[in-house]
Amino acid sequence: MRVTLPVILRCYALLIRLYPRRFRLDFELEMQAVFAAAVADAMHRGWCAVIALLWRELRDSPRRLLEEYWQLWRDYRSGDRDAAPVPAALAAPFSCYRRSTMSLSDESRKVTVARLGHAVVASLPPLILGMGLASALVLVGPHPLAVPRWQLLLGITPAALTALAIVIGGVVAVLRRLPDWGFTWLGAAVMVVLLGIQVLSDELAESGITLPPEAEAIGGAVLIIGALTALGVAARQGWVQASLVSIGMASMMGLAVCFSASAGPIHRHDVAILVAPFGLLMAALSYVYARRPGAARLLSMVSLGCLNAVSVWLTSRVWEDWLLAHGKPSFVLPLLAFLAGALLIGPLVGWLGEMVRRLPARA
Repeated sequence: MRVTLPVILRCYALLIRLYPRRFRLDFELEMQAVFAAAVADAMHRGWCAVIALLWRELRDSPRRLLEEYWQLWRDYRSGDRDAAPVPAALAAPFSCYRRSTMSLSDESRKVTVARLGHAVVASLPPLILGMGLASALVLVGPHPLAVPRWQLLLGITPAALTALAIVIGGVVAVLRRLPDWGFTWLGAAVMVVLLGIQVLSDELAESGITLPPEAEAIGGAVLIIGALTALGVAARQGWVQASLVSIGMASMMGLAVCFSASAGPIHRHDVAILVAPFGLLMAALSYVYARRPGAARLLSMVSLGCLNAVSVWLTSRVWEDWLLAHGKPSFVLPLLAFLAGALLIGPLVGWLGEMVRRLPARA
């Protein structure tokens, strides 16, 4: 600990050197003092607190740098090249200024779902879909080609009902103006609709019915616009809310990838049945993300990405021989890229939204 503290403070001093010179003249010493006190306090509480503190600084530093250089450029354009970086009314202690700029502020910590019930409801979509898909596998059995049609329809019913429930939950969340529990439901509903349309398109293609390319392009554009709109609406509430939308989308896609192991001609129900424990784990990670700030939130996001990667890896192993025999390319890299994008686009859009919202306040 004693060796680590000077290293951390030295790295932070180098980070401050990236700020404009006039900003450093006013606030460099105060920022170093505040950060040193925060690190010392975090070290008394353990390494998790230190990691959470460093993560907040790394996360918020790009935004603060852009704010300062944006303000510098505005002052340069207005001809006021000697203007102070903050209003004169805030020329007292740095603790006043850091309330709006540093991630150590109280505002940065009020980014959790406050009510326990809302956090529990927010974590339900992956659990509901996972149990519904697993129930379908149990009802159909390991040999779907050998069962009567009524049993197939019976097996499809729980999967269809759970998917419909998630879509209805997303609609209800929108109608209620997105309460805290509604962001994961919104993201999950968007992804379920996207997957449902894809499944319907594949079924029509197998029946000899092909959709015109224009219709597919229009449908794809509408879905992409819908997903971006959902992220944009959530980003207006904050980066945590936008991240919850991403978690809803990524968890639905990860479960769908795992469930695809049950599709023909493979029919590996022993792999596809993992949607049940995967859904439970994803629900737990969603709850942690909604309720726990700092390092726990980062760990839950990384763990969710790892679960999706495991889902892709298991499914690719099941399909590997069939793809090689039919000369088909591997889907591992495209799927991993899509899942990573679905998981990260929410935090990115939310971060950009916060940065844009803060710029007028500095004008």
